[in-house]
Amino acid sequence: MVMAGPERTDEERRRRPREKLASGTALSEVVRDTYLRSRTGGVFYLLGWLVVAVTGGAFAAAPAPALVLTAAFLALAPLRFRFAPPREPDAAKQNSWLRWQFGIVIGTAALWGIVALWAMLDVRLAGARPPALICSIAYATALMHTYCVRRDYASFAVGVFYAPLLAVLWADPAQRAMAFVFTIYLVYLVLSLLRAHADYHRRLVLEGQLRGQRDAFESLSRTDGLTGLANRRRFNEALAEAVAASRATERPLALAILDLDHFKVVNDRFGHAVGDACLTTFASLLEQQLGGSLGFCARLGGEEFGVVFRGVSIDDAVEYCERFRASLTERSLEGTGGFRVTVSTGIAAHDPARHATADDLYREADRALYLAKTQGRDRVSRAS
Repeated sequence: MVMAGPERTDEERRRRPREKLASGTALSEVVRDTYLRSRTGGVFYLLGWLVVAVTGGAFAAAPAPALVLTAAFLALAPLRFRFAPPREPDAAKQNSWLRWQFGIVIGTAALWGIVALWAMLDVRLAGARPPALICSIAYATALMHTYCVRRDYASFAVGVFYAPLLAVLWADPAQRAMAFVFTIYLVYLVLSLLRAHADYHRRLVLEGQLRGQRDAFESLSRTDGLTGLANRRRFNEALAEAVAASRATERPLALAILDLDHFKVVNDRFGHAVGDACLTTFASLLEQQLGGSLGFCARLGGEEFGVVFRGVSIDDAVEYCERFRASLTERSLEGTGGFRVTVSTGIAAHDPARHATADDLYREADRALYLAKTQGRDRVSRAS
């Protein structure tokens, strides 16, 4: 009987995407997108100001404030891409960077608010009012759509210049029609922001799920399905990496190939279910005694296993494998009435002069395994 879980409330459903976005990958995506979307925005504010200043004659009417505004826009524009986001996925540093980046965006928006209010309130800049209003609409639209990654920051950035401008329009009876249009457009922007924000975060959640599935498939493609050890593909990669590292650092490297003796007898006498249990138990013991920081364990196929010993001499590798062999002979297989399994092992040490590739080292260890088999099995044989 399967018991159903508690029904999720609407509030829990709404929180679920945001909770998933707490992962480092999602936050990194938000940081990256914010950086890419922010880099050129400051230039357009500067251009907008220059259009307003020229058409309204700001430099002639009030040269000092006009020059200060020009300098401020020039200073803020490069700050957007001067400080790159942190490379390491540290949540504290990433959130700090986001606050800094949006501080620049909001500061630039506030500066534009000063320009727009100046154009609307100073009769000397009456000729600049149309471009000031058009630019205000353009910047509000850009902020809402560009920064939908964080709707709180986007809304605040728009509010710092759009709300005062809207108040001025409503206060002037001659501008009531324009004020109404600006109000309707603001409602549209808010709705668009909510939709864009939801779409963006759904995309992040979907991309996170796809990455998770990709990583899961990648892990499955490198893992033996029965024992949970690395499979032959991952073993080949690990061995090649270990050989390259040993050649570069001159640290010792040993390779052991282990093969269960007469394993066909287990399957024939007790069935494949017992045989699979035997392989699983063997793999677990192998990982416990020879894996971890000591060696890299893998199932090569059938009843054959491999261990890559990085930084381990062949003498030590032989000793480790001999202990493992001895411990295995003391165990009987569950469900077999006391049947015991033994293992034959061949070990070779990496020699850059003789092993040009990882395959050369593997073949030498395999020859040592063949020697252990021909000498009576249940023994550890080292390559000469």
